[in-house]
Amino acid sequence: NMMSGKIMCTNNNQNWIQLRNNGLLVTKEFGGQIVSRKLGVSNGLIGQSINCFVEDHDNAVWIGTSQGLSVCYLTDQIFENGEYLAQDILIETEDGYVEKLFENTEILDIAIDGGNRKWIGTKNNGVFLMSDDGTREIEHFTKENSWLLDNTIYEICILDESGEVFFVTNKGLCSY
Repeated sequence: NMMSGKIMCTNNNQNWIQLRNNGLLVTKEFGGQIVSRKLGVSNGLIGQSINCFVEDHDNAVWIGTSQGLSVCYLTDQIFENGEYLAQDILIETEDGYVEKLFENTEILDIAIDGGNRKWIGTKNNGVFLMSDDGTREIEHFTKENSWLLDNTIYEICILDESGEVFFVTNKGLCSY
């Protein structure tokens, strides 16, 4: 019994379906037939428990899990023969180590702004604004250093016309 949740249609006519604690199902129609492929930790996802996913302006799909962040590039290849792997974004720490971006951080929502930057809402760590490729942290907003009402961010919504960003928290709605 697979509980499904959110569904997203991508620019290349794929349907991405959240399977709660069981990864993702990606489907596409080929010649009148629906084909599907399941993505999980065996495909490189950092966690099986999927909270959110969004397609960016370069048609990459950014996936927030209870264990961190994964990115699926070149999603047409999901249905080609052979193995398809999601990617981690690797960053260098100040002391020279390389680690996975947001490893062991529960990500609750991801939004993409007009500049293809990633707004990442976390369970206890506020909001991170990352560069378009995810390798550079531009801002880290918390209730301690900003107007955020709480450090748990359930949902992020961006108004394209004005660029205003809204955040749904435990303590209500706020905007930037």
